[in-house]
Amino acid sequence: MLELSTSWHNVKDLGIAHLQAVQNVILNCAVESPDGSQPPDFFNEALIYWKMITCVLNENVTLNDYSVQYEPQPSGVATCKCLTLGSVAQIRSHPWTGVASVPQTMFTRVVRLIQEVRIFEQGQLTTRRSGSFPNRPRDFLLSVHMLEEELWSLELPSLHEIANTGDENTPAIHHLLPAETYMFANLNQLYYTSPNLCRRRAKEIIEISEAEGTSDFSWAESQAGLCSALSCSNRNTEKRLMFIGRSILTRLEEIRVSSGTSWVQPLLLLVGSACLPTTPELEGGEEEEILRMRRFVLDRLSYLSIAYLSEPMHCVKLMVLEIFKRLDIGVNVFWMDVLHSMGLVTIIG
Repeated sequence: MLELSTSWHNVKDLGIAHLQAVQNVILNCAVESPDGSQPPDFFNEALIYWKMITCVLNENVTLNDYSVQYEPQPSGVATCKCLTLGSVAQIRSHPWTGVASVPQTMFTRVVRLIQEVRIFEQGQLTTRRSGSFPNRPRDFLLSVHMLEEELWSLELPSLHEIANTGDENTPAIHHLLPAETYMFANLNQLYYTSPNLCRRRAKEIIEISEAEGTSDFSWAESQAGLCSALSCSNRNTEKRLMFIGRSILTRLEEIRVSSGTSWVQPLLLLVGSACLPTTPELEGGEEEEILRMRRFVLDRLSYLSIAYLSEPMHCVKLMVLEIFKRLDIGVNVFWMDVLHSMGLVTIIG
């Protein structure tokens, strides 16, 4: 909490020193514990969220994979690995990761990959003559393909597998919906970075749909709306991206503002807001829906800013307003570019 709250006092304080200190403690804990006990999964899960919202802002954040050092304990906070119906234990939702620790980890990896691509592109003119990094574009493309395959094969838990927290404002569905929004956010960012990958996936979906059906679907493959949007022949890549991005917001709309998961929503609202352009080609009903979703994003951020007395939340709202402004003049917008161009580098969550 110390690192996450530093930005409340100084909006530009990312609390990196606190994050590094906690990382060192947890990484050294397995060696220093005399009884051989492992640190509670609660803290490992907290670090997943902590790193995700910090790596968006700082490219030098170390991304340790704590799952390598520590195996989850049966009594601890479970991740997105599904349990069988016969299992006694249910997944206990974490305050920050909920049941989305794996999608959040994927979000971090996607963001870091995009950052590396941007860094490479910025330095490409100076390195091209010297012949440096000859295989980097190929490496980036391979990494993007691998991440996309992981996302499409990733499983999320079923609703009945999520334990009731006892909070009437935060039923189990409020933990599952954010997990789904992170999945859509990951796909949206990958396909924005690599449109060809989106077209390739659309082609594969069409081929699979024409083949014999199967019941062995991953979460992404089971999303009928997602698959139909990607495979529809009259949709271009931009429209597919808009559909995926708006799917982030439609799921957040299902979560009441008083939910205990509201604190993790600003980053997702920011990502989804870039998928709400108004263009002359839109029909009346579709334009009205986009404007309605814009109001939802701004209203939700306004409420969170007031409810938590959070200056960073206000900064996110300013970013969203800038995104809408650029969209309205026809600029192709990516949320991460707006964040850095405005200099509003603060903890979003």
